[in-house]
Amino acid sequence: MRSVIFFLLFFFLSVILSCVQEENPIECPRPQPYFEILGMNSSNFRFTNQGSNPWEIIKGTDTISWERFFTRFGFAARYMGHFQKPNGKLMALTCAPPGMAGDTVGVDTIIVRTKYDFNSKYPTGSVINDIVLINDWTLYPNDFDDFVTLSEYLAENSEGVKEETFELKLTEEPESDAPFSFDVTYILNNGEKFTNQSEEVDLLK
Repeated sequence: MRSVIFFLLFFFLSVILSCVQEENPIECPRPQPYFEILGMNSSNFRFTNQGSNPWEIIKGTDTISWERFFTRFGFAARYMGHFQKPNGKLMALTCAPPGMAGDTVGVDTIIVRTKYDFNSKYPTGSVINDIVLINDWTLYPNDFDDFVTLSEYLAENSEGVKEETFELKLTEEPESDAPFSFDVTYILNNGEKFTNQSEEVDLLK
């Protein structure tokens, strides 16, 4: 008899605790794993090929070899803790760093235009997508060789932007030592557009 009573008590206690856990599944601070893009900024960098984060920021109108030059773009973002299921109920979440799960809206198009004459093929105002490669973040020296085409990036981020940063570098040298800057337009699947003009830099052949 005692064993039956003990079993019933254990069963009902388990049910009660289970309900409490389902109603309050997270004891840590409310996570915000998703981000919404609100804007875009940029900074120019010089690749140093040394250690982790092998780069240094270029200050002002500095002069740099075009082969070591890249520009990092970062999103101004709003972090969100929930997203909707098809039935309208909120998904359960676990503790995660802000923005870790990416943006729920994918990117449709990226347009890169040069602000100055780059060479005879790409005069001022030309779209230079064909001579630009993209990466998320150069963390180690080998990453500088792992940039991909814009088409590959668009395919990987078509259903949701995965990272809050991206980097652009050139695949062709300028025709002469000249100032360089570009406009980037980042267009999401929902039609939202974000633009940024990189700071001017003097590129060397």
